[in-house]
Amino acid sequence: MSRSDTFEIRDGVPADAGRLTQIAYAAKAHWGYDPATIDQWAGPLTVTEDYISSNRVFVACDGSGYPVGFSSLLWDQGRCELDHMWVDPPHMGLGLGRRLFEHAVREAARAGAKWVWILSDPFAEGFYRHMGAFRIGDWPTVVTGERRIIPVMAYDIEPGAYDRYGRVDQPR
Repeated sequence: MSRSDTFEIRDGVPADAGRLTQIAYAAKAHWGYDPATIDQWAGPLTVTEDYISSNRVFVACDGSGYPVGFSSLLWDQGRCELDHMWVDPPHMGLGLGRRLFEHAVREAARAGAKWVWILSDPFAEGFYRHMGAFRIGDWPTVVTGERRIIPVMAYDIEPGAYDRYGRVDQPR
């Protein structure tokens, strides 16, 4: 595989929806979740044409233009949320996740965000911590009858912004 600097990041287009959904499912499965559990997340993992048309979606493509990762931002009641952040498993470990995250943060800053809210998969918490995000709370949920705690994180674009402007909100 190539290093992350050989990938291009572009805005998502509705025609990307099917491939982005494939990436989200493959990345989630990479963490060892069983198919029944992944099926419970069908709604949140499915990227539709309408979703892409209505939100900021950033697609990482390999040298041939084929999508291999993506991220997206949502604005909800003035809060900027990193809604999706997925890298196709064969391209993990190449720095592509870092590039996608940094790109999303730059775009959030351009849009006026002071900090970014992240509802993290427990397996991704270490990545977000490495990127400079910090845990601000827990979101309890039940998946396949099992109680789980999902990390709620924040990333300060402006140093100290979460402490000045943030609040622990419930996910959508």
